[in-house]
Amino acid sequence: MRHRANRPLTHAELPLACAGTFLAILAVAAPAAMLDLDSSATLMLIGSFGSTAILLFGQPHGVHSTGRAVLGGQVVSAVVGVTCQALVGTPLLGAAAAVTLALGLMHVTGTMHAPGGATALLAVTGGPSVHALGFGYVLAPVALGVTLMLAVRSAMARLARRAAGADAPRTGAT
Repeated sequence: MRHRANRPLTHAELPLACAGTFLAILAVAAPAAMLDLDSSATLMLIGSFGSTAILLFGQPHGVHSTGRAVLGGQVVSAVVGVTCQALVGTPLLGAAAAVTLALGLMHVTGTMHAPGGATALLAVTGGPSVHALGFGYVLAPVALGVTLMLAVRSAMARLARRAAGADAPRTGAT
C-alpha cells in the first residue's frame, strides 16, 4: 500500500500545483535579479529552486517537501557550499566536497532536500559574482528565496482548503 505522502497529484490538484509552481518561481526570480548577479549566475540560482518548486507543489506531502527539509536543507547546503568554496583550493575538489558534505549534514540534521545539493554546488561553481556574496549567499538568495517559496505554498494551501470548504465558518447547532 502506498503511503499518502507518495501519492501522485490528482488531475483536480494539478492546476493549483502548476499555479503554485509558477508563482513560487516568479517570487524567487525578483530577489535574484535584484542581487545584480550576471545572467548565468541568476539562471543557476533559479535552477536550484526549480527542483524545490517541483517537490513543494508536485509532492506537497512528501518527507522532502516539509518546511524543515526545504528551508533547513537549502540553508545547510548553502553554508557548506560557501565554506568549501572559501577553504578548498580547487573548484573541482570544492564542488565534490560541498555536495558530499551537504548530503551528510542534511542527513544528520534531518533536513534532507535533494535540491540542496545543487545549492551547495552553485556556491562553489557560481563564479565571481556568487563568490563575492560570501556567506551573504546563505541569506539572499537562498534563505530569502526558499522563504518566499514556502510562503507561496502556504497561501496556495489556504486557497485549496478554502475552495474545499475547510475554512468556511461553522454554522448551525453546537
